Amino acid sequence: MPAASWVVLQSCADRISAEVIAGRLRAESVPTRLDRRGPLPGFEQSVAVQVPARWLEHARQILAEPPPSEEDLAELAIRTPFEDGAPE
Repeated sequence: MPAASWVVLQSCADRISAEVIAGRLRAESVPTRLDRRGPLPGFEQSVAVQVPARWLEHARQILAEPPPSEEDLAELAIRTPFEDGAPE
C-alpha cells in the first residue's frame, strides 16, 4: 500500500499555533502531522501543519468555519439532554 502524500496546509511561526490548528483538525478526524523547520531541534523557525493530499480541501473548509461563540458554548453547556427535540 503506498504511503499517503502529505502536503503543507499552513505554516506557523510557533509550535503552539500549529498545535491549535492540528487539534481542531484532529477533532474533525482529519489526520495531521507537524513538520518543525529549523537548524536545530528546539530552535524551529516555523512549523508546518501537514495533511494527506486527499484531505486538503476538507481541512481548508474546516479552518474556514468560525469557531463556536462563547454564547453558543454556554448554551450547549447548560442544555439538558434532548432539549433540542431528539427522542429519549
